[in-house]
Amino acid sequence: LVIDLLQGRVPTDLITGLVFLNAHFVTYISVESFITRLYRQGNKTGFIKALSSSPTAIARGVQTEQTMKHLFLPKIHLWPRFHVSVSEAIDAHKCEVIELHIPLSESMKAVQTCLVELLQFCTKELKRLIPSVD
Repeated sequence: LVIDLLQGRVPTDLITGLVFLNAHFVTYISVESFITRLYRQGNKTGFIKALSSSPTAIARGVQTEQTMKHLFLPKIHLWPRFHVSVSEAIDAHKCEVIELHIPLSESMKAVQTCLVELLQFCTKELKRLIPSVD
């Protein structure tokens, strides 16, 4: 996406908005911050939404302020999951989890076995060299 935005392949004026997950991880040098900056250069009116599942990260004022600055968010709304409208929206769109199991090929099994043996050897050596390691 970044390359497409830089080369002008994606017309930012046609993008209605951006939604970011895990907003509490956004920093000044993160890809999300750079994408938002590029988006804002070409689209001053589109919306930007940032979601976070970490209320403790949001509760710290400094990080909240920085996240808002990096994502060009003018204001913040905090909605707990037990809020009526949030709870109804979550209940209306239940997640469906599909678990797939792909058997390992013989070469993959050999690699896995070697890795396990290496980890066991490294653990034994650490315990031997540093007896306090449990």
